[in-house]
Amino acid sequence: MMEVAVYIVTIFLCIYVLFLLYCILYFIRTYRSLENEYNLI
Repeated sequence: MMEVAVYIVTIFLCIYVLFLLYCILYFIRTYRSLENEYNLI
């Protein structure tokens, strides 16, 4: 049972890290877009 739990936790951590990376990339892209809009004005 312990091995299965470790396997599940590992998968969950991988998904969590990917989700965080996606959020950070999305935030950076949005921030740059806002910066470009302000620069145009």
